[in-house]
Amino acid sequence: PKIWHPLFWGVGLLLAVVYLFAVCISTIVMDHTETNQDLPSRLLELYGSMGKAQSTLFMAVSGGEDWGELVKPLEAISAWNQWLFLIFMIIFVLGVLNTV
Repeated sequence: PKIWHPLFWGVGLLLAVVYLFAVCISTIVMDHTETNQDLPSRLLELYGSMGKAQSTLFMAVSGGEDWGELVKPLEAISAWNQWLFLIFMIIFVLGVLNTV
C-alpha cells in the first residue's frame, strides 16, 4: 500500500546521506594513509574502509559512541575534517531525522 512509500523514501534518504559522507571521509583517510606513516590512533579502525566509515557515521548519530570521540582521528589529519563531520551531524540530525 501507499503507506510504505514515505518509509522507503526516508530510509533511502538516510542511506544516501551516510553513503555520501562515508565516501568523502574514507577517500580523505585513504589519501592520508598513502602519504603518511604516522597515523592517528583508531583512524583505520573507524574509517579504514567504506563499511567501517558508514558504521562509524551511524554510531555517531545513533548514540553508539560519542561523536566527539569519533571525530578526533579525523581532526588529527586536518581541522577541515572536523567541519566535514560537523556538517554531516547537522544535516543528519537536524535535517534528515526531522524529515523522516
